[in-house]
Amino acid sequence: KYDGGDFFAEQKRMAGVEFTLSDGSGGKKTFTTDDRGEITFGPGDVVGGKTYTLTETAVSGFEPLSFVFTVNPNGRVSLTDPPAGVTVAADSDGRQISAMNERIPGTVILTKFTKLDDTTYTLNGAQFSLYRYQSPDNWIQWIWQFFTGEQYELVSSGDGTALTPSVKASPGDGKLVISNLPWGRYKLVETAAPDGFKLENVSIDFTVD
Repeated sequence: KYDGGDFFAEQKRMAGVEFTLSDGSGGKKTFTTDDRGEITFGPGDVVGGKTYTLTETAVSGFEPLSFVFTVNPNGRVSLTDPPAGVTVAADSDGRQISAMNERIPGTVILTKFTKLDDTTYTLNGAQFSLYRYQSPDNWIQWIWQFFTGEQYELVSSGDGTALTPSVKASPGDGKLVISNLPWGRYKLVETAAPDGFKLENVSIDFTVD
């Protein structure tokens, strides 16, 4: 059982993940991955020649998995239309299944506004830079130009070495929306005020996980 990682993080094994094994005849058993991220099925759990469904209990931040496998009479397993990330482990003589969860990326929404005579007005055109946390004294300026009133999605470069913002929509509602953010700690820092307004010391710290 693996955490599939993302742009900044490598794959790693996941302990403490719960699965339900169903035999198609109403029988169900629950298993939890151990410290190595593994589940071992004993002779009383699975039987050669039968087909089973293994369903993951929802894990916060990940896309849950469910897949069908058959235990062949020789003890090897085969998968039926497995979802992405589920394979028979290549180095297991066909006796182990590898299941990798995809992390669900995050979305941040910031609204820029002002008030005049108790009336709220949203403001477009405020510019923000996005920083990513490295250590208490080290924030990396990752992407430097976002504007309120725009909706962005971070997309991978063709070679997978960079993430760049792509404008999805321009509703002009005073909101800055950034989607497809990898897990991590960030801050948005205002670097230019909307026309007619003074630049304020706005810095917003947030975490995606």
